[in-house]
Amino acid sequence: MWIKRALEPHLVNISRDFPVLLVTGPRQAGKTSILKHVFQEANYITLDVPSEAEKAERTPDAFIGNIKTPVIIDEIQYAPSLFRYLKVAIDRNKKVGQFLLTGSQHFLMIEGVSESLAGRCAILNLLSLSYQELEGLANKRKLDLVDVVLTGGYPSLWTDSAHSNETWISSYIVTYLERDVRNILNVTKLRDFERFMRAVAIRSGQILSFSELSRDVGIAVSTVREWISVLEASHQIFLLEPYYQNLGKRLIRSPKIYMLDTGVMCYLLGLKNREQFVSSPVKGHIWETYVIGQIIRSMCNNGIKPSLWYWRTRDGHEVDVVLDKGGKLLIADIKFTENPDKEDTRSLKTFLIQFSDKLSISAEVICRTSNDFPLDHNIQATNLRTTDLIT
Repeated sequence: MWIKRALEPHLVNISRDFPVLLVTGPRQAGKTSILKHVFQEANYITLDVPSEAEKAERTPDAFIGNIKTPVIIDEIQYAPSLFRYLKVAIDRNKKVGQFLLTGSQHFLMIEGVSESLAGRCAILNLLSLSYQELEGLANKRKLDLVDVVLTGGYPSLWTDSAHSNETWISSYIVTYLERDVRNILNVTKLRDFERFMRAVAIRSGQILSFSELSRDVGIAVSTVREWISVLEASHQIFLLEPYYQNLGKRLIRSPKIYMLDTGVMCYLLGLKNREQFVSSPVKGHIWETYVIGQIIRSMCNNGIKPSLWYWRTRDGHEVDVVLDKGGKLLIADIKFTENPDKEDTRSLKTFLIQFSDKLSISAEVICRTSNDFPLDHNIQATNLRTTDLIT
């Protein structure tokens, strides 16, 4: 069963402007499937097969020369030498839409793109399914938010009933560790890295502290920094930077860390059902993680690089999301409740008092309410369908 992806029209439009289109994203998010679905006339080669990757690396000129375009080349990161030879082929024939690439490891590919394919390659990011995409399922079943958060967004979890969610995610993590992690870092102690992932899951929605992770996992701070980079490069986490009017200050404060799929997060936390989720002391952080992930997906699905922040004062006021939308700031706090009240607007009001005379601002509390309603001082309670932060 095909689930219509929001990125589909952008793939078509951008392929008409560039010779190369690169779709990045985590394993099993549907990168190959969406390219095959949208570009059904394209040939297909996967470098996930070691023999093909070896051929592409050892004789890249002959490999490219024997390809009939348009062609989908899957998991391009396994043959980084190809980027240079793609440049040569494109400079000979600048026809658009020739090479459709996928890859799961961001920085390995971006380095190759920036060095060899600058101006020739468009990059789009495909994450696991958004809430809106799940609503478009063919059977039109009503979605239960807790079930959606527990399951996460990987397409196979919604279209393939052959395995339990727990079995599928367990296998996914094993594959991720064996392929992406080992390939990027040559990490030999994969059990340590899995424990590290669990420690990150516990901290999703919180300020990133390298020293705390170092202490709790028992690894050096330098290793924590390196492993955080791996998780970010392989699209498992997102780092949300703090908001300051002085742009230079954004780079010198600690970010918040978020898992990019709550199904993986809940598995790592050992949450298997609704009862465990609802009684969990971190359910608020999980819900916040889910909503932040939906905002990021909305941007990626519209071909926009995610650009959002959080805001926190020294005395503890915190706004979960600050988003600049056409010169207007959209700010929101995220609450698991179905019925937020004025107490839930305190930090939003603090932000409005500080900035509303300088900026145009819209404020929301994103929660599980069925219907939007006003809270206080132009602050609205909204849900995932109606929030202005998701388009």
